[in-house]
Amino acid sequence: MKKIIKKVILLIVIIGILAGYSTYHKIYKTTLVEEATFEVTEAGLSDLANRLVESGVIESEELFLKFMALKKYDKQVKVGMHRVEAPVTIARLAEAIIQKVSKEERTITLLPGWNLWDIARYFEAEGIATEEEVFTLLGKPAEYGGGSEVFYDLSIIKNKPKNVSYEGYLAMNTFRVFADASLEEIVRKLLVYQEGLLSIEMLEEIKDSGRTIHEVMTVASLVQREVQSKVDMAKVADIFWKRLDDGMGMQADSTVHYIFDDKGDVFTDANQRAVDSLWNTYKYRDLPPSPISNPGIEAIKAAIYPDKNDYYYFLTDMEGTVYYAKNYDAHLGNVNRYLR
Repeated sequence: MKKIIKKVILLIVIIGILAGYSTYHKIYKTTLVEEATFEVTEAGLSDLANRLVESGVIESEELFLKFMALKKYDKQVKVGMHRVEAPVTIARLAEAIIQKVSKEERTITLLPGWNLWDIARYFEAEGIATEEEVFTLLGKPAEYGGGSEVFYDLSIIKNKPKNVSYEGYLAMNTFRVFADASLEEIVRKLLVYQEGLLSIEMLEEIKDSGRTIHEVMTVASLVQREVQSKVDMAKVADIFWKRLDDGMGMQADSTVHYIFDDKGDVFTDANQRAVDSLWNTYKYRDLPPSPISNPGIEAIKAAIYPDKNDYYYFLTDMEGTVYYAKNYDAHLGNVNRYLR
């Protein structure tokens, strides 16, 4: 009898786990629509959920309403027109519904590889916020201090150490935002978008690899700054992971440039490489404490799905061509051949 009870309990647990996974998948799964524009009226959320189902934006009215209640978003709904750009998920729809409504919009464009220095300057030039306000909210590059904790309700941010900035977690793309949107509202949009780019399959691959999301985003940020093509990104990601696992150090000039906010020469000198900073991968063999840029989706995919190879070294010439080497002697040969 006891064995039967144990089997029944185990079966209930398994069913619960599977049901939980299925629900999570449906909430964060990208829908078939590329963009959703909808109006929240005084009729309420049930009316909206029904219209979203009828228009093919979501599959389950019940799941949408339960998620809104669970997150307590049902008490924060803003009446008016809302829009969600790809990837469209139930989670992103819910986030959009609680954002302030405005008739006027503007376009902002952030480029893959930009860091918080770049973003702060851009936002200040666009009249969105001052550099100081950006760093107060998001933390300062290459320094400890995690900025505000206002975004810690987002799943992707739960993986970020609290003592480092939000570097690496902001989506880089062209976005339409409300003209009167606050810095916090814009940043939340970028974070939610980045969260939506990480599919269930990608998250499972990260878990299976034994890495953390923070480690993956950090390697992706280096890959983004070091090479440009999809093919090279996947190869260089594998090189970085191997060097990290073998205790060789990553020795990436991009990490040194990050410390100094240096936009000059792609190479560094001995004095720069000697700076005592945990973000300096010439001085320290571990990963930097945080990413050094905000990577695009191709760099993120490269860090998750690296192209396995036998190389341990690479260099990029002034034209952007990447040369690989299996050992240090061969690497020195490439240096003498292509950089001198």
